[in-house]
Amino acid sequence: MTEEEYQQLKSVLTNPIYTVEELKKVGKSIREDFDERFINNMNLSKVNYQIKSNFVLSSTYNSIDEYFRTTILSEDYFTNEHLDVYKTQSFKAVLYNLEKTFEIFTIEKDVYITFKKLKEAGITLDVILDYKHSLLNFIEEDDRFFTLYTVREEGFEHYLDSLGFSDIFYERLIFAFEEFRGTQVSNTYIFRKTNSAVSLRDFLYKYVSTKRVIKLEDLIDQIEQSYNVILESSKAIFLLRQMDVFYSEELYKFYIDKEDYFEEVYE
Repeated sequence: MTEEEYQQLKSVLTNPIYTVEELKKVGKSIREDFDERFINNMNLSKVNYQIKSNFVLSSTYNSIDEYFRTTILSEDYFTNEHLDVYKTQSFKAVLYNLEKTFEIFTIEKDVYITFKKLKEAGITLDVILDYKHSLLNFIEEDDRFFTLYTVREEGFEHYLDSLGFSDIFYERLIFAFEEFRGTQVSNTYIFRKTNSAVSLRDFLYKYVSTKRVIKLEDLIDQIEQSYNVILESSKAIFLLRQMDVFYSEELYKFYIDKEDYFEEVYE
């Protein structure tokens, strides 16, 4: 590239980060044959950019993670607009870690508020931790599955509830607490006080185990009424069969033990 072309490229590079494909499109506005051959650190250093993790990043930043953190925390609110650079594991990991360290909080799907902004409203880290300890004391049993809906129905209350955030704020907050593990299921989250991974499959297995025999329709209805979890019938059948729960396609029933099925049908 000529010195003039470097200057032209420098003048049109206005974003802090680009995908390789995006940079090729920008480069073609300078010269028609601009392709991967021109995208290397020697050329990029002359326009104050660098190659980082399959992206082209401004030299202002030392890493992709630093760029993501700075971008997310730069304003009071951050919206994940699902740009190409946000569809990476690096971005998801940074977002996850910021939630885990209480630096950001989910307030709507893909919308986050910073701890700095919450603190301005009087929500300190002590308030967040008090919510956690109150919930830990309320749950008590380690192996119990619960949802935000169930604990509220049972009387769990906290000052944080008065903020009036949507349920996802409180669900993602619980998800961030190390003492709990959770899994997202369609419209909500299922939690458990444990150090092990939580899955919908384990949740369903434990529920059916307490019933021993249950109709598919009753299972779907009871889970929704008790936990506010909406399940697809086909998914419930698929997951429970993985746990060796017997399902009768003729009776539309689950049996924790196949012997129960034989007793019901043949006796």
